[in-house]
Amino acid sequence: MSHEIVPVDPIDVPSTSYSRPAQGREDSPEREHQYTRSLTFREHVSEPFDSERLPATLASEIQRFLRIANLVESEEPRIAYLCRFHAFEIAHHMDRNSTGRGDEEFTVIRRKEKSDVRELKRVYHAYKEYIIKHGATFNLDHSQREKLVNARRIASVLYEVLKTVTSGAGPQGSDGQKNSMAKFVLVWNQVINSFRTEDLISNKELDLMTMPMSSEVLSGIIRWPIFLLANKFTTALSIAKDFKDKDEALYRRIRRDEYMYYAVKECYESLKYILQILVVGDLEKKIISGIINEIEESIRQSSLLEEFKLKELPTLHKKCIELVQLLVEGSEDKLPVEKIEEQHSKLVKALQDIFELVTNDMMVHGHRILDLLEPLEDSEEDTGIFMRVIEPQLFESYGERRCIHFPLPDSTSLSEQIQRFLLLLTVKDSAMDIPENLDARRRISFFATSLFMDMPDAPKVRNMMSFSVLTPHYQEDINFSTKELHSANSSVSIIFYMQKIFPGKINVYSD
Repeated sequence: MSHEIVPVDPIDVPSTSYSRPAQGREDSPEREHQYTRSLTFREHVSEPFDSERLPATLASEIQRFLRIANLVESEEPRIAYLCRFHAFEIAHHMDRNSTGRGDEEFTVIRRKEKSDVRELKRVYHAYKEYIIKHGATFNLDHSQREKLVNARRIASVLYEVLKTVTSGAGPQGSDGQKNSMAKFVLVWNQVINSFRTEDLISNKELDLMTMPMSSEVLSGIIRWPIFLLANKFTTALSIAKDFKDKDEALYRRIRRDEYMYYAVKECYESLKYILQILVVGDLEKKIISGIINEIEESIRQSSLLEEFKLKELPTLHKKCIELVQLLVEGSEDKLPVEKIEEQHSKLVKALQDIFELVTNDMMVHGHRILDLLEPLEDSEEDTGIFMRVIEPQLFESYGERRCIHFPLPDSTSLSEQIQRFLLLLTVKDSAMDIPENLDARRRISFFATSLFMDMPDAPKVRNMMSFSVLTPHYQEDINFSTKELHSANSSVSIIFYMQKIFPGKINVYSD
């Protein structure tokens, strides 16, 4: 761990900007001098810890937890203590040489206490309700805006601490989380599909915003919408290709951005899955398996940066895009029969380029993979030069020998996964720009806010007041034929009117 010490960012915020929303809890005189029991040494120590100076390697990871602990200390000393111990846990896991029983003892003795979970939930829900109540208000003064910003910061940190404290809920809690995620994916996709039905989003936006619903969701693996992962994979490549530190530092750098981590992981697993289905030749499968084993073994040994030249990652990225585009274009329902051979040759060339790039330009020990080809060369030398049969190149098919399965099997799930993989590799749109339609954005905002609201019970029917609904003519659904759309009324056609008044919806409808 580096011995360089850096100060925590100073907190210069008025007390009114970070005070906890009132919960009807009276302050006691005992709060003037708070003490907390030390879990490691079984003795009372003064509550304020020395959190103003941090090693440079830890500042980016735990600084915000210590800052929030300082903010809430005066009113919630126990919450501040839990935030500090959460920071200690992060530092403890980052240092492989750390020893001692502080982290383990805290996990076994204190984190199981219901009082800690109850206190964290109470304070977190207080800030959450404050954010929901004041988040949509536009006429806030400066102090109120600062208070709202600090409430969001505190709620974000408390949510992470609460997740850690409740992580030991056992298999039942884990199963409940998986079921909740499956329900969320189902509802989310219904909302997005309704947007497309109403022409609020285009086909491309539908692909970018849909969450894949598969057995992976029930196993706890989350595949986020593409628009949240857009540009994350290319950013990770740009970080890795010039990275000069150790593997652990690179892992922490990518893991710091949750969406970047999921994008890298999904791209890697998707490429493995596609190659597993595409490559069917015995030798080719053996070579692909050997390369994957070399990669995963170097990751386990924390020697990826030593055994692979990652500066070639952008070139590999382009080759993978070319490969996946050929697979998308070569699906059985799109590719004419007369062009199958031409597309097959391009696919073989792309696979050969990827193989040569990985083994010759990226792998330091690429000879281990090339040694798998030596038995073929030795068998050729035993035959006279004029009698030798020219063997096909790697990934090429000849006669009844098939090295690649192309076109791919006609599977909807496989086609969707390949299309999603291509979007992960190519889409660079910002999540802030999706969707473009303002009404769709408003509905998503309402849907997201409703997830954190305590919905009141509906009143009984006998207590409801009668009401009437008038439907204006301009909101009724009206169907026009193509002839009626282009027929002119006072020199202006209906289609011309709609193109000028509703340009966004007409473009999406045309899509």
